[in-house]
Amino acid sequence: MTKIYTETQYDIENYIAYLNTKFLHHTLWKIYPQQLQENPTLKKEIEDKQKEMKKWAEETIKASFSYKIERQAYQIVTLGTEPAEKANKLYTEDRYEDYFYWHGYCAALTEALAAKVHSIIRVVSETETKEIQSPQREFEQQYIGKRISYGYEELPNIEEQREILKILKAHKIGIEMTESGMLAPVYSTCAIVHLQ
Repeated sequence: MTKIYTETQYDIENYIAYLNTKFLHHTLWKIYPQQLQENPTLKKEIEDKQKEMKKWAEETIKASFSYKIERQAYQIVTLGTEPAEKANKLYTEDRYEDYFYWHGYCAALTEALAAKVHSIIRVVSETETKEIQSPQREFEQQYIGKRISYGYEELPNIEEQREILKILKAHKIGIEMTESGMLAPVYSTCAIVHLQ
């Protein structure tokens, strides 16, 4: 398969299950298991906050993705421009707490979308069957192959993303790269997928 596959207006219900709450709560929202165990009120507040963020996401996000499968695969995903615009609005209105929770939620949701697309690639490439796909396998990285994003140890040079964006015609789903090498819109990711 060498054709580019693109999906726009991808419904949040298709990938929300892939949202890793551990990553969201601990890494992005800085709330740890012990705090939640010791404080039932905090636990309820966080659950309510997550529901509120999902509602905002349903009202705001227009997710898209593209991928291409060759001997390895390439994928890009984005939540679109609206979430970043909402984040900026919250910040300029001095709603810093809302901004903090929304920014973290969108970052986790971008990763959830990337995980879902990765699972689709494994099925389409016949690396794995559809029946065994699950969010838990994604969280534990118990799948065949590997998804590597730019900016980390294995692919430190984020400038190399430009080639992937060209291959996937990223501009068609509104993704571009800034002069500093960042993806825009901000809630977007680009990755190489090894299928073996």
